Amino acid sequence: MEKGIDKTYTEVCKTYFPRWNPWKYTYNPDWTGGWCNTEQKHIYLGRQPAGIKGALSPEAFIIHQVCHAVGNTGHGKCWQNRMLKAANRAKRDNPKLSGEITAHVQRYRLSPEWSCREEIQLLYQRIKNSFAGRYPASRSYDIEAVLEYHLHEMGIRKEWDKPLFERVMQRGREIAETQSRLR
Repeated sequence: MEKGIDKTYTEVCKTYFPRWNPWKYTYNPDWTGGWCNTEQKHIYLGRQPAGIKGALSPEAFIIHQVCHAVGNTGHGKCWQNRMLKAANRAKRDNPKLSGEITAHVQRYRLSPEWSCREEIQLLYQRIKNSFAGRYPASRSYDIEAVLEYHLHEMGIRKEWDKPLFERVMQRGREIAETQSRLR
């Protein structure tokens, strides 16, 4: 994804989100996955985790992240509808990309277990990266603030699923403590 990332990001934004004022982005191959900082209006792009079923092309990966920025931080209906709008726009000029995006959304719609398991693994990787100092400004936050921020960005809310929230928080604390000891 490194080669031509500027061009790819610019083209994706211009083609699939023409009315959106693109946010700044940072690409770092040491990071895993991607995430949007809605307060700073900044998208962070990393490599896609190896071995994850359904890994996306660079264009689809950027579309996925931008849909979080323009739609919603989670993978619910708002985000899915924005993804499908991009897929529809791609139908004529890039049918392969259109199919890839549609299939990606279908995985979230048809298998909440898939999306949850994959999302949780990405969340744990982000927490690990945060406390290894790979994400900007992460060292200045306490463990609880970083964990809650990542949970919020992933669309996991305590009021929606308290057992999941608490389980992920506990595992996140363990990861953070391990990473802090390794520094």
